Amino acid sequence: MFASQAAADDQDCRGCSKVCWVDVKPSSCPNSVNPKSAGVLPVAAGWPHYDVSTVELIPVKGSYDAAFGDCQDFTNVQYNDDTETATKLCELAMTSERSASPTWSRVEDVDGDGDDDTKFKFKVSDLQLESDDTYLILKGESTDGDCTFLGIDSVRVLGGNGGNQNGNAGARGGK
Repeated sequence: MFASQAAADDQDCRGCSKVCWVDVKPSSCPNSVNPKSAGVLPVAAGWPHYDVSTVELIPVKGSYDAAFGDCQDFTNVQYNDDTETATKLCELAMTSERSASPTWSRVEDVDGDGDDDTKFKFKVSDLQLESDDTYLILKGESTDGDCTFLGIDSVRVLGGNGGNQNGNAGARGGK
């Protein structure tokens, strides 16, 4: 399903990892993003207990729609709490050198099921999107630090490469 590569020396993909639903640009499909935009990208996630200081939105490459056949939609969630998928997503996320931290977050019931979820906003420019990026993986730790939560949604990058010209800002580990 995913072209995952294990990061043998990275501890982030071991231990407790769980999948939650993630919806990039809620209620929108396809999730088209202009990498040259000065705006923000809204993302909703089906988990309310993120340590926001650990949250990353990570662009990755792959075959568009290969993960679940279409855009993720919080009104029709196609997977949840799947440990095998969580491990694959974590390993796939570790292959990217780019990520962005949220500029804003709020806990609220996004999908109308009575349970709290989380809404985030990310600066589009911080993502350093490239024309062949096809997914955005949301990764973060639970507030108690016991588990990593991950989710994925497809993205369609408009136009050419919108990445940072010097390749430094927003690089993973260099925030």
